[in-house]
Amino acid sequence: MNTTLDRCGHVQVIVNPISGRAGSRVVVAALCRQMRRAGYAVDVHTTRGPGEARTIARRLCRKSLLGTARRCHAPPFATARNATTLVVCGGDGTISEVVDGLLTDDIPVLLVPGGTENLLATYFGIPLDAATLWDVFRRGREVRLDVALRDDRRFLMVAGVGSDAEVVRLLSRQRRGHISYWNYVRPIWQTLWHYHHPNLWVEADGTLIHQGPGWALVGNVPQYAMGLQLLHRARPDDGLLDVCVLPFRGNARLLWHLWKVLLGQTDADRTIVYKQARRVRIWSDRQVPLEVDGDVAGSLPAQFRLAPQKVRFLVPNTWQPPQPAAQSNGYD
Repeated sequence: MNTTLDRCGHVQVIVNPISGRAGSRVVVAALCRQMRRAGYAVDVHTTRGPGEARTIARRLCRKSLLGTARRCHAPPFATARNATTLVVCGGDGTISEVVDGLLTDDIPVLLVPGGTENLLATYFGIPLDAATLWDVFRRGREVRLDVALRDDRRFLMVAGVGSDAEVVRLLSRQRRGHISYWNYVRPIWQTLWHYHHPNLWVEADGTLIHQGPGWALVGNVPQYAMGLQLLHRARPDDGLLDVCVLPFRGNARLLWHLWKVLLGQTDADRTIVYKQARRVRIWSDRQVPLEVDGDVAGSLPAQFRLAPQKVRFLVPNTWQPPQPAAQSNGYD
């Protein structure tokens, strides 16, 4: 489906000013200038703290977008040609908040990678470049992605239980403005040597797949931090969640697990548990931190499933979803 918009198009831009890459604001400003020169009405909304991207997206759905469609003399959200487009400049957490705030599945979203990792933008092959973003906006195509639910909160990429959530928790306490990979060094070191891995119970479609100390991930895309592909068979359009559990048997063994993943040899490690399911439930006998799309999200217990609505994203015309790795060595 071609998503080229006509001149009645209205663009709403949500910018997170404290995301990891300061240069993204320069790129999004150049993109907005190009849109205005082409005749689009552009409104920019800047977030001021956690949760505000969700609030802005919800407010735009309820008010501004319906008004724009009426000004175009077209049914609200009828097609991409007369609907408002939403541009999101920020990291994965900002995108997750926006998706959680969307009240309709008829608004195309364009990502401007402004965070440290930008897992979803990487998955789509979208760089931080104004000319490329303009081309995606004008001539890109739409894809519809599954949306995961953690209890009632919607998210797109991955939820982590255990050590990675502890890293995110420590980082959020220490964060002051923009972050880079260097900001992760201290939290990772603290977690590696001081975090006590809890007993986890992990259930996939009603079947208990793990019981004991470990680190669990539930998600929808293969990308993870630092190039790791722990959920290497995940596809965000297959109607399934992927769950991976790395049993904890000491720091040396955990680092060995991660080394095998980095080398693309995950299937060779038979101790890693990997399943695909429609519903996942994780609980523990003590308080365990949880992160969702790189942001602190409380603690266990948690239930995961897919939401009934998908989300529309604009991607390059040449983009094709990566094929998941073939199963082997006991993966189900």
